[in-house]
Amino acid sequence: MPLLVIAVKRFYVVYLVQPARFVNHQNSGGAEFEKNVTVVPTKNHTCLLIKNPFFMNAQHNEFPIVDFEKVTIDNVDMVKSVARAIWQVTYKDIISQQQMDYMLDNMYSTDKIMQEIEKGFQWEVASIDQDIVGYLDYIMEQDQRVFLSKIYLRPEVQKKGIGQILLNRVIDFSKRNGGLAVYLTVNKDNTKAISFYERNGFVTVDAVVAEIGNGYVMDDYIMQLDL
Repeated sequence: MPLLVIAVKRFYVVYLVQPARFVNHQNSGGAEFEKNVTVVPTKNHTCLLIKNPFFMNAQHNEFPIVDFEKVTIDNVDMVKSVARAIWQVTYKDIISQQQMDYMLDNMYSTDKIMQEIEKGFQWEVASIDQDIVGYLDYIMEQDQRVFLSKIYLRPEVQKKGIGQILLNRVIDFSKRNGGLAVYLTVNKDNTKAISFYERNGFVTVDAVVAEIGNGYVMDDYIMQLDL
């Protein structure tokens, strides 16, 4: 169990958590976290006073702990496998299967990923209990903006605060390194993703249609969060 019950008083449930884990809890909760939880920091731990006893289980699936691992030549095949599974669901009603296969083969080849890593891209896989649930690909550019090239999460673990943890990781990276903004591209028909970004303060700053070969195009919005 990531949290340990140490006291119950009236309608409050007190949990003792490790500081590193608390960051995930807070990042995944947003406004609901602030409404339902009072934070009491101590020297070595952080106590959470849960005002709603059902908040932890119902809203946060016991605050899953997300681990991040850098992509290397040794685990790059795992990224390709997870990407294909995610894309089959995410883009099945947006682009054709032929275009999906073409883009996956080009964007997720071992050579392509390793070349990006050599250029400074941060490729990371996100796992819960050693099970890969998603991945990130981002880089700090010369204009001090972070380009979030890829942020993907398996559909079965969405709407549990995990996507928020992935996004917050990139935002925190930008802030720690003096970044001025985080920007990304998103398919114009991917309304679910667009809504998620808008809830996090991203705004549409441009639109682009880019030819990617074989007669296919990427028809995207460019969205940006100023920091």
